[in-house]
Amino acid sequence: MRRFALLLLAALVAHGHRLAPRIDSVTPSKLTAGSTQSIEVEGKNLGIDVTLSFGKDVTIIGAPLFTSPTHATMKVTVAAAAKQGGVAVVATNAYGSNSGPGTIYITASGNAIHLTRSGTKFDWSEDVPGTATFFLFELLDESKHVSFSVQTKRTTVVIDSEKLAGSLYARVSGYAGRRVVETSGLVPLAR
Repeated sequence: MRRFALLLLAALVAHGHRLAPRIDSVTPSKLTAGSTQSIEVEGKNLGIDVTLSFGKDVTIIGAPLFTSPTHATMKVTVAAAAKQGGVAVVATNAYGSNSGPGTIYITASGNAIHLTRSGTKFDWSEDVPGTATFFLFELLDESKHVSFSVQTKRTTVVIDSEKLAGSLYARVSGYAGRRVVETSGLVPLAR
């Protein structure tokens, strides 16, 4: 049954049928309120017929540059009074729409988390100490999918080297209630 579904999908695509687009990741994923910066998105079924939305507080300047069906770059402006927290990116074309899994995190100006690593030990600090009531530490693989996560009130975690193997990125998000209030964004792990 699965093979039939894959063959049908391949036949539809080969005959010009397109699929709904999707955004898997955004780099950098951390955007600061009141800023303008260039970002890259990775996903599937991207092209000039795709409309992207980063929520009401983020405006795309000009047209995105789609360099392949899986990659685009653009410049965005974040409103100075933007609501802090995570926003799933919505990608839409004539064939449908998907929200996420690619997400941006909006932080207040001067409010970020700085992540450092020493071996299997990760430490972080807040620009404004006490902003977050707890943290979510995540390791991500080469596809930027979460491979390990832990919730903690501390600003240090020590990870077993087996869990660290295969991880290319780390991220810490600070929460107040159920809302992300600050993040480190994706931090590449030096090998």
